[in-house]
Amino acid sequence: MDGTLIKPCIDFADMRKRIYDIADTDPFLSGNSDRGDVLELYALLSPAGQIRATEVFSDIEQKANDEMTLMDGASELCNYLDSRGIKRAVLTRNVDKSIGVMHNLLWKEASVPEFTPAVSRDTKGKDGITTLASKPSPDGIRHICDSWNCTPQTVIMVGDSSADDMVAASRANCAAKVLLQMNGMELDNNSGGKGPVTDEEMVERQPSLVVSSLGQLLEELKIEL
Repeated sequence: MDGTLIKPCIDFADMRKRIYDIADTDPFLSGNSDRGDVLELYALLSPAGQIRATEVFSDIEQKANDEMTLMDGASELCNYLDSRGIKRAVLTRNVDKSIGVMHNLLWKEASVPEFTPAVSRDTKGKDGITTLASKPSPDGIRHICDSWNCTPQTVIMVGDSSADDMVAASRANCAAKVLLQMNGMELDNNSGGKGPVTDEEMVERQPSLVVSSLGQLLEELKIEL
């Protein structure tokens, strides 16, 4: 969502630093934190550490919500998909509240209906109890496909992170993987844990198509659909 449907507004560098500082002094980790993915690290913290980390996430995400603006071309892309009867969903490592802010912006600025389903790190799986694993796990994509009664081989994944979005799409076996690099630039969208990778992981990170804007993606879709 951030960096794809909305302009980048999360300070990932600040998030990493603040969560790593908590982990470095957390009694459950005894100073042995590997400084990996911040969401995975959160699960390993002590109860007190998780409270502090939640405060960090909430602070950063609230600032992002306050500054949220739609990505150029987002509403036009949504309107085109809707006009063709093509389903669209959102899958994000953000929380439900952030999705709600985006939905409100889309409706207020362009009368664009909500994404269905909208899957966040708060979303529960089929059992209604267990929270779905976040990207790069393919669970969110599979959850969307189950709700649409289709297979991942019939969907396109669009995202701005090769380490999260493209890998999740590869592991779900999506039909296509589109990497959005705004103005051809690779931005800091790193939640941590994206260090050295295997040859297999490098293959998983490869997109089917790279676009520099949602406008370019829309033109590509008009050619293919």
